Amino acid sequence: MQDPRRLAEAAIDLVAARINGPQGSGDNPTSEELVVLPTELRVRKTTAPPKR
Repeated sequence: MQDPRRLAEAAIDLVAARINGPQGSGDNPTSEELVVLPTELRVRKTTAPPKR
């Protein structure tokens, strides 16, 4: 299981990358994470126990 804090920091970095746009040669280094991260969040969300 991934550390929730690392997951949150990665999400913040991805949002910042989307706002700032691709840097350098126009290659976005987070493009792969943009595909992987939502899947991890969805899996984590569906496997979490109910809060009530």
